[in-house]
Amino acid sequence: MLGRFENLTLDSIEIPVSKLTGILASVWKEGKFPLVLLSGKMGSGKTTFVSKLVKALLDELRPGLDKSKLFVNSPTYTLMNEYPFPEIQNQLGDPLEIFHFDLYRIGSSEEIPDLGFEEYWNGKGISLIEWWEKAELEFKDRKFRIKIDLEEADEDTRNLQIEFLGEEWRRSDLEITSFLKSEKII
Repeated sequence: MLGRFENLTLDSIEIPVSKLTGILASVWKEGKFPLVLLSGKMGSGKTTFVSKLVKALLDELRPGLDKSKLFVNSPTYTLMNEYPFPEIQNQLGDPLEIFHFDLYRIGSSEEIPDLGFEEYWNGKGISLIEWWEKAELEFKDRKFRIKIDLEEADEDTRNLQIEFLGEEWRRSDLEITSFLKSEKII
């Protein structure tokens, strides 16, 4: 399932982020661990998108939670940032853990096993992965994948394409189809 949002400013990008947040929160509450794969050129807004998504997820799962000390930045040099929230738990009692990866510095997918990232991608929290194309084969058969492409329309606006990959998303309770059809910004 695919949707496209065009001419988004940094403020209006929060519209699809808030809708996506509800979908991710629903799946996570069930004990499933989605992967969000982010594509886009350098400077297209991937980390800004992740920052808004993390904060919106916290608002969805624990309204009123103090986020004043939360700093979501690019893990370009560390490869992964972890945002643990032990006070927020899903139906299975798993604490909320958000993992933000940036694979820009990865030379090839052969490096991935040495880094141990599969442990996170195979069911530990919500993983947000920038430059995922560097290890594309790692994500091919994983359930609950969302692919997000950000492209610069001009200096102030972005186009956003969201694709829900896999049959697991074809549930009416998640309202994905209506989100992708009705929320387009053009």
